[in-house]
Amino acid sequence: MPATLNFELHPEQARIWNHRRRFNVVNCGRRFGKTILAEAVLAENITTGDPAAYFAPTYKMLMEVWRTVKRDLQAVIRETNESEKRITYINGGQLDFWSLDNFDAVRGRKYRRVVIDEAAMVPNLEEAWTMAIRPTLADYKGDAWFFSTPKGRNYFYQLAQRAQTDETWSYWQMPTDSNPFISRDEIDAARAELPSIVFQQEFLAEFIDVQGALVKRDMLTYINSNEVPADLKIGMGVDLAISQKETADYSAIVIVGFH
Repeated sequence: MPATLNFELHPEQARIWNHRRRFNVVNCGRRFGKTILAEAVLAENITTGDPAAYFAPTYKMLMEVWRTVKRDLQAVIRETNESEKRITYINGGQLDFWSLDNFDAVRGRKYRRVVIDEAAMVPNLEEAWTMAIRPTLADYKGDAWFFSTPKGRNYFYQLAQRAQTDETWSYWQMPTDSNPFISRDEIDAARAELPSIVFQQEFLAEFIDVQGALVKRDMLTYINSNEVPADLKIGMGVDLAISQKETADYSAIVIVGFH
């Protein structure tokens, strides 16, 4: 790692770096420190001058890391191209930033290393990886890193399964408490306050089958009206808890019969 950059990795980040393979899946809880590790992974290419690329699910997420990298790597940056989101280092190496809103734009490029951040949040990850990003590694026989907190059992989950059986891949599951700088009291507070499946996913980095948490038709029981006593009063309560930002439906329906 270039001495001027001074990335200080905590022990679990360092363990990932020291045991990397060509393809790496880092499944981590929130606040594990994946952005710092991703920067360190990308900065390693500065020593060789090879091209590298960073991919984010959306342009907004890309911009947050773009600003961070420009600040942290300013000692070795020769120029930045704001319109193309490209950094050129003092030795001629380049780092491109791409939003996966339009992954076809990367066609024709070649990279020694790619980082795909928040991979579980990319709705078309399989297509983006197999049809656009993976071919960019062919010239250099480059490597790839997938960083993310899980979000159900999608293609990121499939990559995690492959990484545990394929010798060219490495897999790590790093819960939030792997980061020694996060207060254990705060983690315990989150455990007490959050629904269990949310805590398991966001803090323990577990792949939750969210379909098991949804209200399904076969969970409902139909009762013929003729079987209900005529004098029985029926009360029903519905608490809708559907959120586009969450991966599960916490809606509750209660029906009570009383005389």
